[in-house]
Amino acid sequence: MTSPDPGRPVIATALTTAEAAAVLADPVLRGRWSHHRAAFTVLGIDRLPGAPTESVPAAGDLDPSVLATALAVYGGPAVVVVATAHIDLPYNLARRTLSLDHLTRGRSGLLLGSRDPRGRTGNAWSGAGLGAAAELGPATTADTAHAVLGLWQSWPLDSIAGDKESGILVHSERIRRVGHRGVTRTAGPLSIPTSPQGTPVLGWYGTGPDIRAHTPDIADLTVLGGLPDRATVASAARQPGRAPVLAEASVRDLETAAELLRAGAHGLLLRTTGPGTPAETAAHLLGTDLAVRFPGAVVPGDTTLRDTLGLPPPRDLLSDATAAFPAPSPGVYR
Repeated sequence: MTSPDPGRPVIATALTTAEAAAVLADPVLRGRWSHHRAAFTVLGIDRLPGAPTESVPAAGDLDPSVLATALAVYGGPAVVVVATAHIDLPYNLARRTLSLDHLTRGRSGLLLGSRDPRGRTGNAWSGAGLGAAAELGPATTADTAHAVLGLWQSWPLDSIAGDKESGILVHSERIRRVGHRGVTRTAGPLSIPTSPQGTPVLGWYGTGPDIRAHTPDIADLTVLGGLPDRATVASAARQPGRAPVLAEASVRDLETAAELLRAGAHGLLLRTTGPGTPAETAAHLLGTDLAVRFPGAVVPGDTTLRDTLGLPPPRDLLSDATAAFPAPSPGVYR
């Protein structure tokens, strides 16, 4: 999607944590999920600031990565999980999301925001016992994105040899050391190799017409949240940036959503609004015929999410990193 085709917009959808849990609990909704034709579905959209209302998730709500893992069993669209620097430490976040990417065979992603209503303090990584935590905002979120991507890239999948003749299982000299030193610090490598799509798709969530000015150049896509109007979308789309812009819109107002595409958005993230139980609003979202409403949109397939969206490989953040381990000797594992 380096050169977005306005004739083939990306139509994605979003579920709250409560809606995703309702889908898991209802066989009828699980059936609708299995046939849902969104390019991908974001899980946990209520964990990010934006319209229609900011509701604090209930205590005991499942983490979006757990919901995504459970829903992936039933097929359905690729899954993108929401996370923030407010709560999720980079190493734990990298490990959970890369595990999900292996389980879904490269059909997953991560949407990063700056603030989560679950956070118990006004700083990043609240309650993590880290002492002076970082200030919330785009700088901390961007630093988290760099830390996570570096961890994702630390163990190349094709370093796994499994060579019975030589006895070499892994070319360990290709596993790279991570030494991220920014707002957060990480040391690696991660204990999980890269996935079939290399790394999960990395999204950036924000509000306001200047969103692209804050989006780091390693992001694969940008979601302009807060149910923006046409003028905000047009302003954001005009700004230079590598990552395409998807505009958040209400699934109950598809005429306005189509207007955002005409204003310059490269795609839409349709979310529920209005009254109703989580099961009712999820049923409305999953029952919307996206192919009829948005003919010519990107069609999801059995390939990786990165390939479905036409995204290039991520920038290698560890090109100059040192090896984490020495090269194995023949027969070392015998």
